[in-house]
Amino acid sequence: MIDATHSAARRSWIASANGHADFPIQNLPLGVFAPPRGSARGGTAIGDEIFDLAAALELGLFEGLAARAAGWISTLKRREVWKRRRSSRPK
Repeated sequence: MIDATHSAARRSWIASANGHADFPIQNLPLGVFAPPRGSARGGTAIGDEIFDLAAALELGLFEGLAARAAGWISTLKRREVWKRRRSSRPK
């Protein structure tokens, strides 16, 4: 173990995030989701919840490099969705 943050015993304040062998709190998956009546956007799954990166950016929860990274990930994931949608259309 590198330090305490890598401990398998660490717990999240989001109850549904605890006990996931594939995605412990040290390994949160990035992905694309679409909220009801919303467009595709980047987020990370934390248990049964999704942390919306675009909403967090709009609220000013990130600063500096973290803000740039969250914006880049959100934009990248949105582009991937549209690219897949275009390539899967019948020709």
